[in-house]
Amino acid sequence: MTAMEQIMQDGIGANTRIKSPAKQYQCEKCHDTGWMTILEDGHEFARRCECRKRRKAEEALKASGIAIAFQDKSLGNYRPKNATQADALNRAEKYVEIFGQYRMHMNFMLMGQNGAGKTHLAIGIANALIKKNVLVRYVTFYDLLDAFSNAKKERDLKKVVQQYQKAELLVIDDIFRTTIREWNGKKNPLMSHIDSMFRVINYRYENIKGTIITCEKTTEELLKMDQAIGGRLVECARGNIIDFKDPMLDHRIHGQ
Repeated sequence: MTAMEQIMQDGIGANTRIKSPAKQYQCEKCHDTGWMTILEDGHEFARRCECRKRRKAEEALKASGIAIAFQDKSLGNYRPKNATQADALNRAEKYVEIFGQYRMHMNFMLMGQNGAGKTHLAIGIANALIKKNVLVRYVTFYDLLDAFSNAKKERDLKKVVQQYQKAELLVIDDIFRTTIREWNGKKNPLMSHIDSMFRVINYRYENIKGTIITCEKTTEELLKMDQAIGGRLVECARGNIIDFKDPMLDHRIHGQ
């Protein structure tokens, strides 16, 4: 007996459908629609499912550009070793507390000593604000220059610039670091992209958008690198500029 004859004998005809496996949902309450149907007093009402907040937070974290390795960095697990770090943590917590409550410039600058936990603090702020539904973008300066370089057409470059212009909070890690060393063995690319950098920073300056930077240079050195960019960053970070100067803070060399 052929396979087809066996099927016909078993009563499975052309009109018989083979059942597909039951679909798996991340949320069985709303079947991933984000909405639940509620019955009250004989009437049906649509209500947002509680899973929506969780999914929204997950999507925001993914869109932020924060690497998986950094997603556990928080202000709560930052451990100050001296008064400067303790002050930086206190200011970071206050920054998160008041962010978006006032129409004012909200820059935050973590400057100087390598290994002092500048990136930890910056990402700790970012992660805390993502949980408060703030649109955050995180990027290293190296990757930002890469993004500019990979935009071969002006319209592509415009899209790259806009995504960093319009984030509610932009975090640029290790700004101007690539001016210290060669970049992929080629001529330093900063000068060819300084206009794009200015467009990002100036838009945020004019539209009162918060920018956090970490930088191994001092504030004075940053201003010497580029007065227009550095000046705008500094002007909008009054009271939130922390300079780390203690070499013993470098946890990569001296441990935790």
